[in-house]
Amino acid sequence: MYLHVSTSAWNKTIYDPYVNILRLTTEAFAGVMGGADGINVGAFDQAVRPADEFSRRVSRNIHLILNDEAKLTIPVDPSGGSYYVEKMTDAIARKAWALFQEVEAKGGMSKALQKGFPQGQAAQTAARRKANIARRKDIFVGTNMYPNTIEKPLAVNPADHKTIKKQQAELLAGYRAAVPEEKLQAALGVLIGAKKEGGAAVVEAAVEAALSGATLGTLACVMQTEGAVVPSVTAVNIHRGAEIFESLRQASETYRDKNGSPPRVFLANMGPIPQHKARADFSAGFLEVGGFEVLKNDGFPTVEEAARAFVDSGASIAVICSTDDTYPELVPPLAKLIKEARPDAAVLLAGYPADLLDTFKQAGVDDFIHMRANCYELLLKLMKREGVL
Repeated sequence: MYLHVSTSAWNKTIYDPYVNILRLTTEAFAGVMGGADGINVGAFDQAVRPADEFSRRVSRNIHLILNDEAKLTIPVDPSGGSYYVEKMTDAIARKAWALFQEVEAKGGMSKALQKGFPQGQAAQTAARRKANIARRKDIFVGTNMYPNTIEKPLAVNPADHKTIKKQQAELLAGYRAAVPEEKLQAALGVLIGAKKEGGAAVVEAAVEAALSGATLGTLACVMQTEGAVVPSVTAVNIHRGAEIFESLRQASETYRDKNGSPPRVFLANMGPIPQHKARADFSAGFLEVGGFEVLKNDGFPTVEEAARAFVDSGASIAVICSTDDTYPELVPPLAKLIKEARPDAAVLLAGYPADLLDTFKQAGVDDFIHMRANCYELLLKLMKREGVL
């Protein structure tokens, strides 16, 4: 089997787009290791704009580096003898074969598609991946983790679709004019006859017609049967994994352009820097993936000073950052002071002290930022609260 593969569009991102170069290189490397005969390396900016000269050059260079410098194509079987790769290959093959058998049991792929089986399988996988991305178990560097808050977006150069369509139409017309008409009509006649018989002969006749000059449009017209009922199937939801977080960040940018600043969050850091730094840094990164502007500081010695600084900041969201040992003493009075000064404010706590959740909620804490939190859902809730969405 001749195997031609392409890099994925699913894991490419709009933000921090140069990370896509690493993703493309890894995928191309995996394609070589997996035994692909041909590899199409996409453009790193494909999620943002049509590829330009620079991004096409980067894609070509990935080919050249893997082939001419890493020399991956010299070994006949580059992963041969690697136990973990061979074990994974065997596991994937067995599971894939089980899926093939399940599809055949449903009457083949056409009937399976009409029954929605492949779409259902894809939807289940997509749901699991979305949950992992939302909780940042699956990481998109620069998007749902480690955002670059000062990055400049790639300039979007929109394609001139009218001109492209005109050029393609002219190319197609020129191609059709150069095709030997007698040979093409003879091949199409064979295809029409094969269509009545059905079976593999149809595919062979269609291939011969294409080699004789038939375009896809011509083949579609010949294969269309008058009055035939064309089966319909539910489409698979094609999307990129990072889209859910990109939509939050884009909403914050729209809010910033309209109001002069993005939605703001104040870090109510308590105590000296070593006491609050770890949770303050985590909270900042957690919120910045949604485009929030995080107002940082070196910490406050008293809850009164922290509450006063929050009010002066103009933010309407506060995140209390300190340690589990100090929370019982600090959180109730600080949350109470913030709520008294700003009843509409949202008070979050960095951490998840399970045995004190109810106590802190009664004191005025609205939610918690922690490692197991659903980052996407929490940011979505905050943005709706702030009128960003």
